[in-house]
Amino acid sequence: ISVAPATICTGTSTTLTAIGTGAYSWSTGETTSGITVTPANTTTYTVTVINGNCTASTSVQVTVGSVLLPLITGKTTICAGGSTTLTANGGGTYSWNTGETTSAITVTPTNTTTYTVTVINGNCSGSATVQVTISSPPAPTISGTASICAGGSTTLTASGGGSYSWNTGATTTAINVSPTITTTYTLIANNSGCTGSTMVIVTVTSVPTINASGGSICAGKPILLTATGTDTYTWIPTTGLSPSTGAIVVAAPTTSTTYTITGTSTATGCKSTTTVIVTVLPTPIADFIINPSGIVAPNTVVSFTDISTNGGSPIWDFGDPISNLNNTSTLTSPTHKYTSEDGYCIRLISIGIGCSDTIIKCIEVIDEAIISIPNVFTPNGDNINDVWFIYTKGVKELDCAIYDRWGLKMYEWNTVSGGWDGRAITGNNAPDGVYYFIMKAIPSNNAEPIKRKGFLQLLQVK
Repeated sequence: ISVAPATICTGTSTTLTAIGTGAYSWSTGETTSGITVTPANTTTYTVTVINGNCTASTSVQVTVGSVLLPLITGKTTICAGGSTTLTANGGGTYSWNTGETTSAITVTPTNTTTYTVTVINGNCSGSATVQVTISSPPAPTISGTASICAGGSTTLTASGGGSYSWNTGATTTAINVSPTITTTYTLIANNSGCTGSTMVIVTVTSVPTINASGGSICAGKPILLTATGTDTYTWIPTTGLSPSTGAIVVAAPTTSTTYTITGTSTATGCKSTTTVIVTVLPTPIADFIINPSGIVAPNTVVSFTDISTNGGSPIWDFGDPISNLNNTSTLTSPTHKYTSEDGYCIRLISIGIGCSDTIIKCIEVIDEAIISIPNVFTPNGDNINDVWFIYTKGVKELDCAIYDRWGLKMYEWNTVSGGWDGRAITGNNAPDGVYYFIMKAIPSNNAEPIKRKGFLQLLQVK
């Protein structure tokens, strides 16, 4: 029996041919000299040849080999410009559609490509196919503010990739940076092994330098504050300011105040701040006591006492220029002798810490007391001659009593500034008529008391 071929692969056929004369009988039941068989596994076939009374038999084995199922391993997704090694298994010989015959090949496709390998082992063969896909590299972008002011920060955010790596060492999508100088930030994006990069330059702009100075003021007084170094300014708090913006403002706070000035560059938008202090100094309130006061006699030694509030050093001017050098003093409690009759106004300047206040009080120096007594008054409510006064000059004390014609006391007073408004002690209006007065005055120069008596006329004229 001839076999062609004697070894086949599963699913394939082979032809068996018997050589000899006579009738044929195969173990398969066929009776031709040649048969085609497709065994599923290794099988022995027998043929018997009959020629007359003679017979002869023989056998042949057909070996069935397994079908080859080759496998291709290797990276099937690569980046543009990259390469991959494809390796086939299965033994025997190899034939790739690239023309190569090795078990492993290295390919560098420019676009997605299919690779096929045929593996031959004896009479058996098998094929495998793999597709190598080209993956485009990521094109990452960076968003965020690329210009900041010195001392500021910005957040840079990556997009367009799978994972990220910054030159700062960070691997997050977003990073917050606070560079002190202009700095370049580089981003590498990785998408399935393919990488792409980009960068951004963060420019650091200097902030303006603000110059300003404060000062000290007296309470209620203003001060001019000036700022320089940039374009626009705002001042806070606005208390006591006019205006609250601009390079020059007028400040008049009631208490010591710290002002914060924010200066902004119009070109860059960068800002900086500084502070100034306006100190409000306590303002003196000048005051003094004169003893004796009012009207004094010539050559009287007058004492002055400084009772100023918040004062420090007093400066006195006694208003007596003829006294030459004795007209001024810096003592707290000076004295001065006025030798001539006149009116004198004393000025005290109370000087505190950078602030001062002035007050003026006057006295009269009179040698002899002057008394003038009217004889008629008209208390009718018209505000003209409604009160009977005794006009005096150089008098420090005065007592006066009014009597009717029966000697009944109608009214009395004990001050230089007193007077009679036409009412009795009971509060009732006194009737028209003639009344009698008794007066005693003490001169300011402490001379002998002056006494006067006389009549006055009360007329209720309507």
